[in-house]
Amino acid sequence: MPTIVERVQTLHARLKAHVEHAAAAQRASKFTERVGAVRDVRGRLERALAKVAVLRVASAQLTATEMAPVHKLSSPAKATEALRAVYDKLKTAPLTLNEGKEFATFRRRFDECTSGVEQAVINALAEIERGSPKVDEAFLKQVETVPSYDERVRDIRAKRDEFKTVSLRDVDASTVRVFLECRAALRTAVDALAPEEFPLPVIEFFRAARRANGASLELLTDEVRAWLVQRDLLKKLRVRLEG
Repeated sequence: MPTIVERVQTLHARLKAHVEHAAAAQRASKFTERVGAVRDVRGRLERALAKVAVLRVASAQLTATEMAPVHKLSSPAKATEALRAVYDKLKTAPLTLNEGKEFATFRRRFDECTSGVEQAVINALAEIERGSPKVDEAFLKQVETVPSYDERVRDIRAKRDEFKTVSLRDVDASTVRVFLECRAALRTAVDALAPEEFPLPVIEFFRAARRANGASLELLTDEVRAWLVQRDLLKKLRVRLEG
């Protein structure tokens, strides 16, 4: 039968093992919590960098006038330096990682770097959104009176409506890609229908032609006739004589 001293020693050993186990469990829980925090920030950075990749590809398709101002991304130098300190601590004294300031410094700098990238993306998208093509509905209403142009007007309106459905709030990289594709399609359609291509006498002629009585011969000026000939539209006119 163990003596009292031996029983005390056994109990002391068990208590010591219990304390050490509890301390290890606490360190593991703290470490798991910190890993989760870093994983969250890393996820934010990955999503932001995915958008940066899309914007870089799109930048080659933007004209000089619609290029968004350059938004410099945050330098990862400080976060990288802090990460090295964490690595060194893990190599030399992993059990003391929760006690020093190395991890807290790394977490703060990593978060700052990620926030900087996110803000740069937000600024770039805002600039691109502000530079999106504008559709002049009043101009489209005039142009759609011209034969052979009504289909192009419908196409512009369809692309405009599709573009309006894409929002840049809380989006992922795929949504940014869709936004830029819709924007480019609308830009191409709008640019293909320049206002200077339609002189006012031409618009007035076709506006009158859509009325019940049609357009008078006085509106078929030399300028209008030349415009019609150039676009092979003169043969589509019909003359109606009224007694």
